[in-house]
Amino acid sequence: MGRSFYSDEEATYNTPGLPTVPSLEHPISTPNTEATSTINRFGNIITTSPGLQNFVSKIRTTTIEYTETFLEKYDYITSTAVSHSAMTADRIASFKDENEVFLPNACLVLTAALTGSIAARNHNFLLRATVPILLAGTALNYTMPKTYDNVSEGFGKVGASIERRYFPDFKNVRESVVNNTQQTTENVKKIEKEAWNGLVNLVGSTRESLVETFNKKN
Repeated sequence: MGRSFYSDEEATYNTPGLPTVPSLEHPISTPNTEATSTINRFGNIITTSPGLQNFVSKIRTTTIEYTETFLEKYDYITSTAVSHSAMTADRIASFKDENEVFLPNACLVLTAALTGSIAARNHNFLLRATVPILLAGTALNYTMPKTYDNVSEGFGKVGASIERRYFPDFKNVRESVVNNTQQTTENVKKIEKEAWNGLVNLVGSTRESLVETFNKKN
């Protein structure tokens, strides 16, 4: 036969006019994207794709991580709350004096606070906030005076700590005023004492002078 028109390209092109991709000696490996099938315990065939399996696996892993993190934070918060509650209960119990009865007196204090709340319910916010506290404090001072002193001392320490931390300038001014007031009070008491002693000495010397005068006349 004669020479074919496409004889020079038959080794490269299988079909005349259409190119063919040469085969690779080492083809690039691609991940398996074929669907997999499983049979459940009921005998049903379940077909899933690798992409869906990866997505479900990521959801499960993320859910487990978030759950573990939540449980750790929950345990930390609950343990901290329990410890702080115990500390607060111990602190409140430390205010009570051992020689004072708590239960009936506490009921009287709560009754006084409730009475103040009812009496000031139709007034402004300042009265609604202060009247129950004043009545409760008065009842506490009347029924449990030592406990009242302990509570007052505790609130005083808290107030001093807040003042020292957030209002140092006001603290310095207040301490200066208190010191000046105490010094002035001590000076006034000292002057009163000296005046009283001087008056007593004057009266005594005057009495002695009168007694000596009358004795001389007699």
